[in-house]
Amino acid sequence: MKKTFIIALIFSIIVSVTACAGKMPPSTVKSADDLNGRNIGVLQNSSAVVYAADYGTLHNYTTAESMLADVKGGALDCAVMDEGAAKVFVPKARGLKILSKPLMEADFRFAIAKENPDLTKAVNAALVTLSENGTLEKIIAGYITGDSYRYASPDNIDLSRGTLTLAVDGTFPPYSYNDAGGNTLGLDVDIARAVCDILQVQMKISVADKSSLITLVEYGKADFALGGLTDNEANAALVEFSDPYVTCTQVIVTRK
Repeated sequence: MKKTFIIALIFSIIVSVTACAGKMPPSTVKSADDLNGRNIGVLQNSSAVVYAADYGTLHNYTTAESMLADVKGGALDCAVMDEGAAKVFVPKARGLKILSKPLMEADFRFAIAKENPDLTKAVNAALVTLSENGTLEKIIAGYITGDSYRYASPDNIDLSRGTLTLAVDGTFPPYSYNDAGGNTLGLDVDIARAVCDILQVQMKISVADKSSLITLVEYGKADFALGGLTDNEANAALVEFSDPYVTCTQVIVTRK
């Protein structure tokens, strides 16, 4: 009996040591202040590529699952990703956590010329409609959480009330980017198109450098612009802004 107990105890110790040896230690990344010099995972063609670029070494991944597996396994110190996607994939990965303080958080808005207050009112009203009928949420989920939904204009829609020009930079995925065929796509493009459909106008896309988006609207070269634009003091002195259409929150994911 005593011999059996000793053997069982030894086996238990061996199992415990083996389990501990295979478990990664808790992450030392506690906030954005700890990101410098770290190996950071980001999803290819995501806005995390932009916002995490000033920190450590970025490693691009095509899927959230493979990226989070490398965080869990220790190949990465952490990952930076949109909060919406993180809330979907992190619970499935186990052993990982989302840090309470995000890397960044900002409300994105339409920039519209100060001389066109009626358009600002119309855009805000259209955003309310899109929110109430669920289209806005579907568009955002389609690009942020990996849903396959993409907005398509209704059949036989009346777009006879004119044309509005949208300025985007085309290099800010998933908000705006160019596909292999040169078509400008993205969350911003879909939302702007949905707004234009409600206003019954056609939409023309003008691709420009992000630093010039506000200027294009200010000087009447575009009717509105999208591209991570916020109503900070400097921007608000030049153009009007719509109500927010999406809140961009980039979070840090680490091992527990």
